Amino acid sequence: MRDFIQGIKNFWYFRKVIWNFRWYDYSFTLDVFQKVFENLDDSWEKSHYLGSEEEHEKIKSIIQKFKKIKELEDECTIEADREMMKLINELGEDIFGYDEKIIEDNGKKHKSKVPFIQRLWD
Repeated sequence: MRDFIQGIKNFWYFRKVIWNFRWYDYSFTLDVFQKVFENLDDSWEKSHYLGSEEEHEKIKSIIQKFKKIKELEDECTIEADREMMKLINELGEDIFGYDEKIIEDNGKKHKSKVPFIQRLWD
């Protein structure tokens, strides 16, 4: 029952993004990711995750890049398209790029590379 209630809450939270879904439009994917990162930002202080301020700043930077892409979508110029592609590539690196993380295992510390997005939930 708890999953059902959470599902309803999730649907309500993403309702505007879902309403605008078009199978042929890549911006839906960007909208979903933007909404996810806005949620992370909004709930940062009340979350069980107590991460560094550096990670929180990276989340804010990611949100700003999503917003800039939205602005550029309306310009319809070659320069705007180039800037959009640059930002999309940066977002891919920001979200899925690998960062080093120190992991402690049986009292021994070692470095491991994990995607930024995975670090947020470890």
